[in-house]
Amino acid sequence: MADTIDKESGTDLPGLVAEQRSFFRAGGTRSLEFRKTALRRLEKALVDHTDEILEVLAEDIGKPGLEAYLPEVHFLLTEIRDAIKKMNRR
Repeated sequence: MADTIDKESGTDLPGLVAEQRSFFRAGGTRSLEFRKTALRRLEKALVDHTDEILEVLAEDIGKPGLEAYLPEVHFLLTEIRDAIKKMNRR
C-alpha cells in the first residue's frame, strides 16, 4: 500500500482517483458554473507557476524560455480564456 501514497504530498492516490470518479459519475462536473470555475483555477495555476513550468521544461527537455512559453503556456492560456468567453455567451 505504501507505493500508492504520493511521497511529496502524502496523498492516497487510488483513494483520490476513486473520489474523483464518483464525483464525475454523480454529475458534479456537468454544470456550466463548475466548468468555468475549474478553467479559472487552471488559468490561475498556470499563471502563478509559469516560471516553475518553464524551469522544469528547460531542465527536463532542454526547451529554452520562449520556445517553451509559446506552446506550453501562451497557447494554453489563450484556449482557456477563449473557452470561458464562449461559456459566458450561453
